[in-house]
Amino acid sequence: MPLVSVIIPVYKTEQYLPRCIDSLLSQTLQDLEVILVDDGSPDNCGKICDDYAAAHPQVHVIHKENGGPQLARIAGMQAARGKYLAFLDSDDYVLPDMFGPMVEQAELHAADMVAVGFVRDFGNRLEPYTNAVPSGVYRGKELTWLWDHAIFNTDIMSQALAPCVWNKLFLRDSMLPILLSCNDKLSFGEDALHTFAALFASKCVVIMNEHQQYCYQLREGSTTNSYYKNYISDLYQVYDKLTELAQPIQTGKLTAAIAYNYIFLYQGGIAQLLGSCNPDGLWKKYRKLREISKDNRLVQCLQHVDLSHYDANTVKDLQFLAAKRSECYLIRYALKRLLKKKT
Repeated sequence: MPLVSVIIPVYKTEQYLPRCIDSLLSQTLQDLEVILVDDGSPDNCGKICDDYAAAHPQVHVIHKENGGPQLARIAGMQAARGKYLAFLDSDDYVLPDMFGPMVEQAELHAADMVAVGFVRDFGNRLEPYTNAVPSGVYRGKELTWLWDHAIFNTDIMSQALAPCVWNKLFLRDSMLPILLSCNDKLSFGEDALHTFAALFASKCVVIMNEHQQYCYQLREGSTTNSYYKNYISDLYQVYDKLTELAQPIQTGKLTAAIAYNYIFLYQGGIAQLLGSCNPDGLWKKYRKLREISKDNRLVQCLQHVDLSHYDANTVKDLQFLAAKRSECYLIRYALKRLLKKKT
């Protein structure tokens, strides 16, 4: 049985895929299997996967019809044999010592999850990323503190523990049932759902901010830069599931953290809906905005947050949407865009 199973959904990344696989084959920790899940990629990715599998016994390939990265990860998890699960996006890469120290800390502390920092690769520069929760070993009271603070940090008004799954190591036996229980149809928010579902079920978590061996490639055409038609409906499902999963460990602070996180992502969804990436016309955008404003989740969340953390414009926007006055929000949005253009 390999020590680590690294699962890689593969779709239309033939330019980056060899670098990704080579970075795994160059790891100082050699006791790992690489599971490439060809998600019906229409380019040469399938052949690249097969060529690597033919040349390297630790590389395995799953070919499936296109269903999105979430279903591809599930296929990989079901085939994985390692003691630990790890994930890698096929346009990203890792430095040689990515997994050794993570496994060392997981073994030392019997951790269910290890989370690390990473590096953003902009092509012409590298930018380190550190989670907004301190490095350390979290169990008992410390783990309760992490549950309350990992989802959102009000000091920076952003997510605290990076919600991505690819900068983490999961103990397969304890985490696999949790990861597989999450919604498999999401196109947005699936990473956050997996990460925080695993966090809430963990008995020990290790944070290693200083370990920055994962290189996250930012590029045009990646899913991060795409328009998500179902962003808001997926966000509803993520919020509902996180609220459900948090019930057994619920605290007032955790309720507030989930609410802050929802509002943060909700604002992003509204901006995406009205932005230039959305090809819909203004009237269709307005009708969608009006439909969104009828949902009561925002009202529920606003009951748990301190509005003094937001600037006056944001408070006014949220209040209009919570009051189902989407036309007022849209007028303010248009005026702000007009003023911005004039300046």
